[in-house]
Amino acid sequence: MCRVVYLRLLSFSFSPRSNLRYLKIENNCFGDFEAYISRGICDLTKVETLVLKNLMMTCETFFTFMCMLKKCPFKHIVLKNNELDYDQVLSAICSNASKLKTLVYKNSRKIGFFGRRDLIELLKSDECVLETLYVTHLFDTEDDGLRFMEALTVNTTLKVLKLKFSKMTSTVVRALGEILKVNTRLEILNISRNKIDETGAMYLANALKRNETLKRLSFCDNAGTPIVVGALAENTTLRKIKLNCEEPNRDALAMLWSLNVYDRVVMCMNLSDVARLSASIAERLHNFRELSVSLVGFTGQSCCLVRLFTLLCHASNLEVIKIRINYALEIKEAESFATLISTSRSLKKIMIYNKSHPDVVRLILLGLASNKSVTHFNWRPCMLNEKKVAEAFLTLVRKNETTLSLQWNNALHPKCTEIIAIAVEMNRTIQNNCILSLFTPSDVPFLFPYPRDLKTEYVISKAELWRHY
Repeated sequence: MCRVVYLRLLSFSFSPRSNLRYLKIENNCFGDFEAYISRGICDLTKVETLVLKNLMMTCETFFTFMCMLKKCPFKHIVLKNNELDYDQVLSAICSNASKLKTLVYKNSRKIGFFGRRDLIELLKSDECVLETLYVTHLFDTEDDGLRFMEALTVNTTLKVLKLKFSKMTSTVVRALGEILKVNTRLEILNISRNKIDETGAMYLANALKRNETLKRLSFCDNAGTPIVVGALAENTTLRKIKLNCEEPNRDALAMLWSLNVYDRVVMCMNLSDVARLSASIAERLHNFRELSVSLVGFTGQSCCLVRLFTLLCHASNLEVIKIRINYALEIKEAESFATLISTSRSLKKIMIYNKSHPDVVRLILLGLASNKSVTHFNWRPCMLNEKKVAEAFLTLVRKNETTLSLQWNNALHPKCTEIIAIAVEMNRTIQNNCILSLFTPSDVPFLFPYPRDLKTEYVISKAELWRHY
């Protein structure tokens, strides 16, 4: 019976007459349905947003898929780690880009000559409306990088540009720097993991001193990070520079402390650095809006984090918390964090990257239940596989009336599925409940208990299917 329900759901969504506007499929968790789904998505004609992650498409459906790329009125395309012929796919996308605003093309293989050529021509075109571009392994030679920068010089639409794993030489970075000196549109730039040397970092830093438009820069796993951080002494408009989050860079930290620009730099630090971090925040506490930090340390140093959370309880304009911690939080740390969340009236978004004990998870969820301002909450990995945690989640969705989006990446016990689904159905505020777990077709009756207005997002076997009319 459950298998029949699952097939009916898929058949309805993949019908050629379907009004499906948004399709997201990831991680190949379809079992017997894989071939059926691969054929089904190729029959769709009205999809505006397509997200495919870790999906292996069979040869028999590949060319049909190419036809779909050329005929659907796409506005947003995200292709990550898919076993596809990258040049043909990228060329097909570029040939049907009159409405395309977002293109994410992240793969482990290099983009070939034809795909790179068509992308460059699209950026030069007067008909280009692309606002967000995220590509990897784009440059094969320095000349490839220079040709791309040439196209970027004449492009007037891009607001977000992410170029990773493209081996940008100092000459290419210099060309990018010249663009940044005069560009008035680009707001987000990610050039992480490009093996940029200190000379390239110097070109970038000099450009940042003159740029007044860029708001965020990611510069992870490149050389010369202290040089780039030093540009903040003259640049007053760049809000965030993201540096390595795996281990502390002492030279970059020294520059950060000397300029007292912690709130504008995201990087990894030891728990022993948190005292200096708190002192930096305290100097501009009432103007402090975002905490973004990656911490490495050991249990037994919890007093530092407790003091930081206690301090932030008085940050009246704090809107965002993004925190990554590589150890299991202690109860007193969780209590202070929960107090911060429950008492804040300005917080809007919380992102946590931490694996902790269920008692810690429970405390923080109960803190969120009392909050009246947070609209987005994301915790990875968050364990909902114990009864007391599921009960805390139930309390959260019953009491909280402001959170619109809840996202988890967790191990979910099958017995919790029905409780969570019913709780979300009872809550009329949550529009996006994304529980990234290993659901099976047998969970479908619980996840779709009522014909809601389809604003709620669920995940089935890591495949998200819903319709936007």
